[in-house]
Amino acid sequence: MSDKKVWFGPENHLTQIPAPHSDLDASSVGFSASGTYLNGGGYEIDSPYAHREYNFSWPSLTTEEAYGIAQFASGIYSNDVLYYLDPFSTTNVVTEWVSAPALAYGDPLAVPRGPDGTPCGQQTGLVDYTPDSVYGYPDQGVSYRLYDQNPGGRNYAYFGKVLVPPNYDLYFTMRSSTATGGTEVTGTLSDTDLDNTRYINSTSLSSNARVLGLEYQYEGQVEFNLRSIMATVVPHTNPASITTGGFVLGRGSSGLRFQGRPQITQYSAPEAVDVVGVSAKMIETGWWEQ
Repeated sequence: MSDKKVWFGPENHLTQIPAPHSDLDASSVGFSASGTYLNGGGYEIDSPYAHREYNFSWPSLTTEEAYGIAQFASGIYSNDVLYYLDPFSTTNVVTEWVSAPALAYGDPLAVPRGPDGTPCGQQTGLVDYTPDSVYGYPDQGVSYRLYDQNPGGRNYAYFGKVLVPPNYDLYFTMRSSTATGGTEVTGTLSDTDLDNTRYINSTSLSSNARVLGLEYQYEGQVEFNLRSIMATVVPHTNPASITTGGFVLGRGSSGLRFQGRPQITQYSAPEAVDVVGVSAKMIETGWWEQ
């Protein structure tokens, strides 16, 4: 039995659970179809972006550990989505399309959300950029118009939520043009600023795990071009590890749900060795539920 832990749970009940088995399938899944034309040619069609699916397994837990994980599928803490900080995703913990908005161009759901979870803007166009051979940023971005939902006051737009463990920091980077029309409250990076060293915001240190929104603040109605987003979760030590390097496509998720209930296999009685196995599949549903 491993003593390694990962952070997991709904926003109001974040906790540590045993790390899943080392052969975890964490694939990005989208729609795909292929076939053969009558003339013998072939075709292959994929959805423009995808969601994350995890096939967890814990082959040797104690009874209490096993049922402690399984009870999250019951909804006793809340019926909200569950958050999981994948240790392999921390370089960019957002979902795929959020990191590269052009992937979801034309999808009315692929827009920032207001504090109540409803869309607070719209896509207005696709933007072509000069290919970046240094940092690898996407070749295309999206133009957004964000509505003035609070006339005379400050507006808040969110590009998702992220689980941040205790004593970790979140660094949120937007590659975007300067907003026009209204007033941009949070500063952004220009399209030509490729030094990869400045950030929208970083979090203050906390001794508690929390779920934080990737927040953009503005006043009035604003329009801007967005090329990419990165959200990096790092230990509160020296952030130098994230001030170099290039773009990384999103490796995280926007919130998960169990597919059915976890499967529990009892290998030995608690009064003997107490070994229980658990397997569970979780599917990213968060952004599409909002």
